[in-house]
Amino acid sequence: MFANKEGRPRPDAERIGERAAALSDEEIGSLHEREQVLRDVVNSFAARIEALPERDRKAMLCLFYGEMADVTFDFRLSLETRLARQRIAAAKTRDEKRFALRAFQSVMRDVAMIHGIE
Repeated sequence: MFANKEGRPRPDAERIGERAAALSDEEIGSLHEREQVLRDVVNSFAARIEALPERDRKAMLCLFYGEMADVTFDFRLSLETRLARQRIAAAKTRDEKRFALRAFQSVMRDVAMIHGIE
């Protein structure tokens, strides 16, 4: 399991796949609406934050972007772990399993670099 900036485990990444599998067809059917709500929320936030003094605005954006990066990392970790498990399970030989594991490690190094995790 990966750790957050404080060194604690990232259980959210472990649960994302479970939560996704538990979504009802109705919830999945509302994907377009959820995308639109997210766009509207971000646009509304961006418009309102302009009313703040520059330092306050930048501080708020720093927190906002940091939180979004953390959430995105958890989803990406969940996705890449799921894909790697599928590839390893489908591998017919030890070499194929080793290749799938190394590919996962390589992708996660890239993801960690993008997110500034060492």
